[in-house]
Amino acid sequence: CYFSTANFRDDDGHGTHVAGTAAGLHASVASKSIEEILAAGLENGHAPKAEIVFTDMGESSGALSVPADLGDDFLGEPYDAGARVSSHSWGCFSSDDPTLCNIYDVSARSVDEFMWNNMDALIVFAAGNSGLVPGGSTQGMFSVGSPGTSKNQISVGAAQTSRSTFLSCSGDLTCSPQNLAGFSSRGPTRDRRYKPDLVFPGEKILSAANSGDPTDGFFDGESCDPASIRNINELSGTSM
Repeated sequence: CYFSTANFRDDDGHGTHVAGTAAGLHASVASKSIEEILAAGLENGHAPKAEIVFTDMGESSGALSVPADLGDDFLGEPYDAGARVSSHSWGCFSSDDPTLCNIYDVSARSVDEFMWNNMDALIVFAAGNSGLVPGGSTQGMFSVGSPGTSKNQISVGAAQTSRSTFLSCSGDLTCSPQNLAGFSSRGPTRDRRYKPDLVFPGEKILSAANSGDPTDGFFDGESCDPASIRNINELSGTSM
């Protein structure tokens, strides 16, 4: 199921990558059992064969088209379509001072209100990638951005990859999921609440790729070959 507040393209592949992490299923094993899918060792999502309600809010310019109030008109559409887990890989960002986004604003409040009114909904937001942005506080503190500052949702930061094939990660460290990714936004919130709520690998993550052009034949027979790497994209961020 697909909703759009922007256009009907994924020019940078971000949304495709995130959706693949959640529920991606490689075409070569689409007819296999869950046990066979897991044994195949491909870059499938955490819940292969799950259904997705996708909201496209990214413009070709890189800007986001999203209402300030994220209530029924935004969060409500996927909820009404049957989705109860809602993952959001976006948020406020300031290249000058990340602490400017560390606020409890209309967006954050509307997330809390929606979850209060829909107790069976679980909403997750990326904490942000401002841990290394200069300005503001030292060591990246107070850099979690709204709506990841809201109280009821789960805000997720990024650790380094757990894949042994990657030798070096941020900070010139040997990649380890025990290390926080350097870019990952830190808490607390301005009113001293703990954020992010949890950390999960988000650096050098392999997931589904998209060329950005649905007419170019990208998803041909070759991309469905288990030996092909054309269908895989490496990205980093708390989105991942």
